Amino acid sequence: MIWTFCRVFEGKLLYPFELTDLRGDGISLNARAHPDTLARHGVYHVHIQAQPGQEIDKVWVQDPMPVLTGGFWQLGWTQHDQTPEELQAERAEMIVSRLTGRLVLGETTCAMIDAIAADPNTPWAMRETILNAATWRRTSQAMDELGYVLGYQPDQMDALFRAAMASPE
Repeated sequence: MIWTFCRVFEGKLLYPFELTDLRGDGISLNARAHPDTLARHGVYHVHIQAQPGQEIDKVWVQDPMPVLTGGFWQLGWTQHDQTPEELQAERAEMIVSRLTGRLVLGETTCAMIDAIAADPNTPWAMRETILNAATWRRTSQAMDELGYVLGYQPDQMDALFRAAMASPE
């Protein structure tokens, strides 16, 4: 659980708020001060909620200001549909090791990939990518082509890369 502070002063919410900002009012408090002591000066702990789990085509954005819920200040998250620009940026970060990718794909799919690499009609660049690429990049044209040959749609490829990135290997 991560905590930070906010201050309600003259009817306005100040966030983020540093306890050192109270020194201008001649007040000296530290983070271990009792919540009642903080509240006398309009200062409150803010609980920063953990980011919710990833969902396909959705993005979680941390709210800019905390809200008072059940007597506690909390900083939450708002979900929105992923924009094409956000998807492009996410894909640029989707880089996994060959081993991790293969472990996520599983034995059956990897057997199909190996058969593609062994086929003499497979273009040389694709064979080399399958056999020798140490890392797999979601933005690689070869990954798009391999996904197409295996019958995966782009969103399914994204899901596979997300799973591989979340895998402990």
